[in-house]
Amino acid sequence: MKGPLSGTRGWLAASALALSACSVMGSSADDGTIYDSTSVAVVQAESMTLPAYASVFSDSGADGGKGIVMYRNGTATASFTLPSPASGLSVVARADLCNGGPQMMVSVDGSQVLSTTVSATSWTASSASVALAAGSHTLSIQFPNDYYGGTGCDRNLRVDRTAFTSATTPTPDAGPVGGGGPVASFEAESMTRGSNISIFSDTAASGGRGIVYYQNSAAQTTVTLPSTASSVIVRSRADLCSGGPSMTLKIDGASVGSATVSSTSWTDVTFAAAVAAGAHAVEIDFSNDHYGGTGCDRNLRVDLVTFSGDGGGSCVPTTCAELGDDCGTVSDGCGGTLDCDTCSGGQTCGGGGTPNVCGGGSTGDVIIAAVGDINPSGVSGATTNPGLTAQNIRNQSPAYFLALGDHQYTQGTLSAILGGYDKNFHDLFAITRPTPGPTHDIASATDQLGYKDYWKRDGFTPYSFDAGSWHIISMPSTALRYGVNVSGVLTWLQNDLASNSKPCVLAFWHEPYWSRSTSTHPTGSNGILTSAEKPWLDLLYQYRADLILNGHQHNYQRFAPMRPDGTLDQAGGLREIISGAGGIGFYSFNGSAPNVEASNDNTYGILKVTLSQGGYSWRFVSNSAGGFTDSGQTACH
Repeated sequence: MKGPLSGTRGWLAASALALSACSVMGSSADDGTIYDSTSVAVVQAESMTLPAYASVFSDSGADGGKGIVMYRNGTATASFTLPSPASGLSVVARADLCNGGPQMMVSVDGSQVLSTTVSATSWTASSASVALAAGSHTLSIQFPNDYYGGTGCDRNLRVDRTAFTSATTPTPDAGPVGGGGPVASFEAESMTRGSNISIFSDTAASGGRGIVYYQNSAAQTTVTLPSTASSVIVRSRADLCSGGPSMTLKIDGASVGSATVSSTSWTDVTFAAAVAAGAHAVEIDFSNDHYGGTGCDRNLRVDLVTFSGDGGGSCVPTTCAELGDDCGTVSDGCGGTLDCDTCSGGQTCGGGGTPNVCGGGSTGDVIIAAVGDINPSGVSGATTNPGLTAQNIRNQSPAYFLALGDHQYTQGTLSAILGGYDKNFHDLFAITRPTPGPTHDIASATDQLGYKDYWKRDGFTPYSFDAGSWHIISMPSTALRYGVNVSGVLTWLQNDLASNSKPCVLAFWHEPYWSRSTSTHPTGSNGILTSAEKPWLDLLYQYRADLILNGHQHNYQRFAPMRPDGTLDQAGGLREIISGAGGIGFYSFNGSAPNVEASNDNTYGILKVTLSQGGYSWRFVSNSAGGFTDSGQTACH
């Protein structure tokens, strides 16, 4: 079994903080900063609050003789106090390698300051610039790309300590003050790079190097201008694939403008921006990644960023519409600000995850996406049906993706999953909560194919978690199909429901209880497909659960709230929704079922559910514009 899941090592759940003074001499950051002064404070990793699958381990090479190891995706957190301002941090970590190294994402006070892939198997420092005032702060270190390739191949992240330092910040190259010449410039390779950005060599680039964005990401740095600049020139070029990459420039968190880079040779892209003398945060984003298969990969490459004086010219302010913003206050690009209105309908500014764009909902709302029956055998790529399904999920900005089973056809071995499903859904792994389907995910009572190795979950074990005011339960219909611990699973469900304190309940598994008939999965006139699930429904109804989500039938179906015996109960019944149009060929209906309110058997898409304080809303979102849709809302019981 992957990782120590028993008590051979103690789990740490400490909130205490270890602070000490030490020197970080000659530590070089990816952004070009050299930290050469005494640390302001140090957070020892073993003092952090750890996620479920992490533990403290002994290592004579670690500071204090201990470190932490994260065996699965998770985040370690700590609160700390700086006695004086800090302008740099350095995280000492090392890797357990398996098909690449672990990614480490470091955030302070909720803002990401460092994202890097740890490739060294010995303790190595990764550094970044920060601007932190004296006082209390929070630190989080996330491991998001766990991978297990079998015995002897297990990707893990190990962390020793995080040092906060006073730093010597490099001064950007400064040109003549005033006139129309450059005020300051910096090389792109000196920026702090997000995930999926790397440095590459190019004799035509300034300094012989540039950076390339392989997927949507952002690079940041801080620049100090000796005088006012009126424009920013970004030297860039494109790897084309069905169009060029979209590049967005942000200064001090506000979007200055966006441009599509269409030239495959180095070209200057100029953004009008009135930037005062002094220190400023600069960010360059790539937002429309596309992969069309071998030889077709849309990427953004950046060489040099130059701030230029106005040369007597005038600045034309931008508009909220041009920036794509619809709320909050943003820069107009000429030293002024724009008021982009407020949000309505319970949405908040930035609530959907995009700054200055209305999204989300009222406080406590949780968005989930749900779909099953996803990836055909031998299929991968962004423009395939499963690729479009994955992008559809991303577009909803969900907190969780409920993967409703049969994720990879024809058999979900580990190699098939990695060569198919994972190609499109890899970046969604951290938010995915899977449930297995028999045959394609789990072959038999003794053969879990690649399910357990990929998902790091047992295919016959239920689990649950809370999301806002909702309790969400994953049940294994595989246990019923193969006769594995059937009574134990039922007992677990009863105990879980009895101990739940949340007012609303959602359960999900693969094979539905009710369904319209198809030739592949026929039902009788009562609409019952999987009668063995009746004890589950009895308990869910008894404890006044609200919603059941399933896959299995390769189509979409929504039922009215019902009692387990199939009679209508609008006030206290269980509503079942089948969302099985993830990418596998459709199963056409050849019969109806009682209390079906909506159904479709020819549109690929996902189910989006917004879980609110006292109810929920649903919408079937088609993968293509103008397709079938179904939506509504109701209160919890």
